[in-house]
Amino acid sequence: MPAPVSILIAFGLIAGLAIVLRWTYGSDLTERRYHVSPNDDDPAVPTPDGPPLATPPVPDGTHEAIEPAAQDQVVDAPESADEGYGLLRTVLVTENKRQATLVREVLADAGIRSTVSAEGASSRVMVFVDQLDKARRLVG
Repeated sequence: MPAPVSILIAFGLIAGLAIVLRWTYGSDLTERRYHVSPNDDDPAVPTPDGPPLATPPVPDGTHEAIEPAAQDQVVDAPESADEGYGLLRTVLVTENKRQATLVREVLADAGIRSTVSAEGASSRVMVFVDQLDKARRLVG
């Protein structure tokens, strides 16, 4: 096979692989979706003020609830302050790292895995979505 044809075939294969990988692993924030239960009349959305601060208590129901549902019911995911944290959701925003460490100890005693993200002087205590309700009840 002549050299120019081999080069064109190689570039074609690489381009095809790039398209398949982009299609498989690529995502657009506007296309993110999650499933909502058909019994959920009012899907919870994040508060406009963002996550709760350490001082005011968090009322029940202000969190983002994700429930199992039929595969054909798809709802656009709301924009959230936790968008860059993947599966983690904010339980509490504290004024300093010490307060965040104390909250993490309380959560660890209850068997809840958590992590802290420092943002300037404040710290954000985060847990996985499936443990969010229990964590907010403990620290709220």
